[in-house]
Amino acid sequence: MSKGMLFCETPSGVSPASASAHGEHPVVEVRLEDGFNDWTVLVDDEAPRTLATSSAPVQVLARGLSAGAHDLLLVRRTEPYFGEAVFRGFVLADGERLMPPPPPEARRVEFIGDSITAGFADEGGPQSRATEDGFSAFGPVAARALHAGWHVEAVSGIGVYRNLGDTLPP
Repeated sequence: MSKGMLFCETPSGVSPASASAHGEHPVVEVRLEDGFNDWTVLVDDEAPRTLATSSAPVQVLARGLSAGAHDLLLVRRTEPYFGEAVFRGFVLADGERLMPPPPPEARRVEFIGDSITAGFADEGGPQSRATEDGFSAFGPVAARALHAGWHVEAVSGIGVYRNLGDTLPP
């Protein structure tokens, strides 16, 4: 296997981080240094599915794709509290290449916030890998409804004025 396009090699400390690919491949895998986070995987217009990472260095994102071009989006669902995740790139079969990405959205929006922005327990229940979903938090949902690109900077408990557990100033 050869490495496909390398998007980043830096740790992801915010939620949700994402990577995307556009290509004609029957199988798409990703090289992650991660065993603690969950990711949302979207292929074309299919329903999103969850990838629960393991300690394996390569994770299968899609298999048995039909002939033709496909769009793939990988979005980290969980916050930094679950551990660092390092995206090393998509893995393609020898000789395969990614296609140029589609043009970016004309509109872009950035969301800065705390737990509600990060998707803290938005799937119900106590905080866990299974109940966090940054992709389904209000920011990314609103941006998709507006056909806009989005970026989120959010960590539960971290505020602009004060943090969770801080005492109020006198």
